[in-house]
Amino acid sequence: MNKLTNAHAIRIASLYQHLTGNLIATIATSLLLAFYLSEIAEVSFAKHWLFAIVSVTLLRIPLFRIYRRLMKQQISAEKAAAAFGVGALFAGLCWGGAFLVVPVNITLATTYVAITVACVMALTCNTYQASSSAVIAFNLPIVCIVVSRFAFSEQGKILAIGVLIYGALLTFNALQTARRIQREIELQLNNAILIEDLAEQKTKSENLNFELETKVQQRTQSLNGLNNELREEIIERQHVEDELLASEARFRSLYHEHPSILLTVDSSGFVTNINDYGANYLGYTHSTILRKKFSELSTAAAEVNVLLSTILGKESLSEARGRLELVKATGEIITTQVTARKVVSTAYEPDRILVVCEDVTEIDLLQQKLAYHASRDTLTALYNRREFETRFSQLFERTKRHGGEHVLCFIDLDRFKLINDTSGHIAGDEILKSISEAMKTCMRQTDVLARLGGDEFAIIMEETSLEDAKQIIERLRSEIENIECVWDGVHHQISACFGLAELGPKTESMDDVMRDADAACYLAKTSGRNCIRTVDANNSKLHRSASERGCSSKLNDAVEQGRLFLALQPVVNSNTGVTDQYEALLRIDDDAGGFSDAHLLVSAAERFGLIKNIDKWVFETALEMLEKDNRFSSDEQISLNVSAVSITDDNFTEDICAMLRKRRHLAPRICVEIREVDILRSGEVISKFLGEINRFGVKVIIDDFGTSFAGFKYLEKLSVDFVKLDPVLIEGLDRNQFSQEILSAIIELTRRTEVTMIAKGVSNDRLAERLNILGIERMQGFAIGIPSNVLSNSVASLQATG
Repeated sequence: MNKLTNAHAIRIASLYQHLTGNLIATIATSLLLAFYLSEIAEVSFAKHWLFAIVSVTLLRIPLFRIYRRLMKQQISAEKAAAAFGVGALFAGLCWGGAFLVVPVNITLATTYVAITVACVMALTCNTYQASSSAVIAFNLPIVCIVVSRFAFSEQGKILAIGVLIYGALLTFNALQTARRIQREIELQLNNAILIEDLAEQKTKSENLNFELETKVQQRTQSLNGLNNELREEIIERQHVEDELLASEARFRSLYHEHPSILLTVDSSGFVTNINDYGANYLGYTHSTILRKKFSELSTAAAEVNVLLSTILGKESLSEARGRLELVKATGEIITTQVTARKVVSTAYEPDRILVVCEDVTEIDLLQQKLAYHASRDTLTALYNRREFETRFSQLFERTKRHGGEHVLCFIDLDRFKLINDTSGHIAGDEILKSISEAMKTCMRQTDVLARLGGDEFAIIMEETSLEDAKQIIERLRSEIENIECVWDGVHHQISACFGLAELGPKTESMDDVMRDADAACYLAKTSGRNCIRTVDANNSKLHRSASERGCSSKLNDAVEQGRLFLALQPVVNSNTGVTDQYEALLRIDDDAGGFSDAHLLVSAAERFGLIKNIDKWVFETALEMLEKDNRFSSDEQISLNVSAVSITDDNFTEDICAMLRKRRHLAPRICVEIREVDILRSGEVISKFLGEINRFGVKVIIDDFGTSFAGFKYLEKLSVDFVKLDPVLIEGLDRNQFSQEILSAIIELTRRTEVTMIAKGVSNDRLAERLNILGIERMQGFAIGIPSNVLSNSVASLQATG
């Protein structure tokens, strides 16, 4: 059932709630009153009145249906009150109508009134007090009928007044009670509403408190998270600050202890800052040097000013490099490599220049001395083959551009091998020194004197006609002939063959001049030795061809007769004594039954275009030896010398790759040796060749390494595995301190590249010991192991290719 929320409706509902008792009380009272009236003879209407009362009461039973509709709020309280009031009115009329027929007997009337008032009106008023209208509707008919019935009789006047007063009091009481009940119901409703509001507010408050607590917890967690993040950020910032401070300290330490002179110069040229190392190195204090101009520290103030002005005139971060001499506080002058860079200007600092100076005095001196030794023959102090070829190439280029008349002379000593065989190499070395002194005495200062190797010499005579050259060379021939050499009681007659060739603007190539000189020298040998020969310009090709045929014939004879061999010289690890590599040296079995060095023959073969076939034969023979000779272990390697002349021929590269492809499993045991001087001259071509054979796993060795600092840049570019130090560096190791310093510097630079070093030309145990102290383990030379002749199958005749 729906809940009533209106006070008036609740009061009306209470009327209906007491309806059952009211109807029962009415019927009971009616029965009692009818029984009483029926005993009085004067009253004869009792039955009829009772029937009326019961009928009216029964007619009021449908009010229960109205009550249910009211509770379901299907009918308004006003309509329900009106329906109840109508029933009360009819009941009051029925009860009051009895007074119309009651006799005017006061006793009887009083009794009837008493019963009616006591049992009906009081009960009804108590029942109807929730509605004043119901009380009035019931009581008013009774009071009115009683008053009208008894008010005009003398005896009933008091009764009428009493009923009137009693009815008025009941009505007044009912009205007051209805108001009180109205207020109480309203108060209860208000209290209920208030309780509901309070409960709702409590719920809202609890929800709000819960939400607030949740938000507080979330906010607390958020604040805790923020506090943790802030704490971590503070720690991180502290760590960053510590790192910055440490970094700044490291920077200051690196700046001040950097092994270079670091200066900051302003736009006026004054030194504004210098690192501690630089100040100490120059011998100045900070306060002293900061009052100086940078130009005051140099021997060339003008050059310094030009350098600074050039840098200031350029964009920021631009730099310039150069050499500059600085003067120390002691007056010592040092050469420095200067790098100057303009620093970006800021709102607080104007343009500045950062200057870095590195002392290269010793390096320059080392390079100069190294260049001198690299260009000189260690025995005679004459120019060596490398320097000779360089200078002759330069002269040829000048002649092509500017003209001129020059002469090239080749000198080949007669029977020099016989001197070495009978009196030893020491006697041979003394004779070579004597000849070199004779050349220095007879030749002019402008002439280039060179020892090409063994007993071969060459002279470049600039701005000289062929006739004048003959006269000068004749004096030299006579001087050599007059040298007396007696060694261990044996007198040796010394003589030489001289071949002259002209170099002029019409000369087609440098090789032509060298071939002409070689052909003239060959002609001198075939003419009885100890003489001077020239090649007729008209017949130079004829003579050259004859010389080439002679060389080719000699090589062919050596191959066909089985006199061309590979001698293997071991490369030994001096610490372990293990040999895992051999160098293949070309040897020719001469007519006397010994083995002669084929170096000079190979040199001629390069000039006459025969070297390619020799190199191919060497490759093929080495591969065959590794494959068939069981004296080699599986990890031993053979290094082969390859001429740069051969490498420049594309067909040669294809032939070598074809050999390696057929014996791919042997390729990693082959090492190719290329001279450093050849790499410097033909780096790109050689790089291409090495790239092709590297695909098969062939190792790379730079031979005669260390004669130039420029060779270091090829160590990584060519994927070099080994370097063989130039014997010139090794030979002087036990003679002077300077050679030791040069070699130590080269060893240190090479070690940084992680390339394995091999000391070549180790001729005695003393050299081996010193090399070991310097950190070189792998060595090669007569003190380590002599070349052993390994018999190889002869090959087809070698033919000239050019």
